[in-house]
Amino acid sequence: MKATRTKQPENLSFTDQLVSLYSPAGLTASLLSFGATLYMLKVPDRHGNLVDVVLGHRDLNAYINNPGHLGVTVGRNANRIKNGNFEINGTLYQLARNNGNNNLHSGPNGFDKRTWQADVFSRERGSCVRFSLVSPNGDGNFPGNMRVSVTYTLFNNTLEVLYQATSDADTIFNPTNHSYFNLNGEQNGYALDQYLWINADSFTPVDAELIPTGEIAPLKGSPLDFRREKLIEKDVHSELETIRIAKGFDHNYVLNQPGKFRTVATLRSDLTGIKMTVMTDRPGLHFYCGGSLNGVALGKSVNPYEQYAGVCFETQTYPDAINQPHFPSPILKAGTTFESRTAFQFSTYLL
Repeated sequence: MKATRTKQPENLSFTDQLVSLYSPAGLTASLLSFGATLYMLKVPDRHGNLVDVVLGHRDLNAYINNPGHLGVTVGRNANRIKNGNFEINGTLYQLARNNGNNNLHSGPNGFDKRTWQADVFSRERGSCVRFSLVSPNGDGNFPGNMRVSVTYTLFNNTLEVLYQATSDADTIFNPTNHSYFNLNGEQNGYALDQYLWINADSFTPVDAELIPTGEIAPLKGSPLDFRREKLIEKDVHSELETIRIAKGFDHNYVLNQPGKFRTVATLRSDLTGIKMTVMTDRPGLHFYCGGSLNGVALGKSVNPYEQYAGVCFETQTYPDAINQPHFPSPILKAGTTFESRTAFQFSTYLL
């Protein structure tokens, strides 16, 4: 296993921030200290050619803006909080309202806008980079001094993401990785011609602002149902109101077998023969089909990324869970340690 990293001065350039991990199986992952971001992930296709399967920007300024959150670590809280406010231990906290009336991905100055400390190391299991930061009390108006780390490990045919955090006060911690995948190759420009399966029997319906109503509804018979593998594009233009409002799929799936590390989704491309298996111990999977990309992202090899150029698998607690007592809790208790794993495993198949 190999891992490389350049020096990390105070004012880092794009090149200075790059960390590269390598696997004997032929995979290469490149990451940025800014946002603890997955910048590039090259995996072999059915012919052994390396294909970059994640969307990304070509310069640091684009990552500083990055309205689509390409590849970043989202925190302290992923997804939406209604009206940007919540209560913990009788105290009301108000976050930035950066998505209509609501808070999205912790506001405009979340973890995706930070330069993390990067430490590269190898272990028997693979080559690794651990990104870490200190988030002070009141950061983004969240309570508690937090120490956070995100460790990417590349081993065999798998990229694993390990999240760890502690806080000195009760707070919210619900991180995710916001990579956009296109198994045809990031330069292909269209990801909906791929086949998706999601291990979920139900989902959390949303209102017109994509805030959960509190209901947990069955997927059976719905265009949102991916319990049987199907092309993503089959129902992306369904007349179902929730799909129309979301410009396709932008919904939280209530994953089966909660509380254990398990396979929760697969995505595959007939063009390249690449199959990706998603595994996590989180209770929810937010599947987003890139309906709002629409030319807003300055791509690595495509300028710009258009609508549906990549799809996201955001493993997390349900959106607005802090305001829904019957949802899994996103609260990290003072003095306890949060730890969670998500992994992306790659293989190939023949037609």
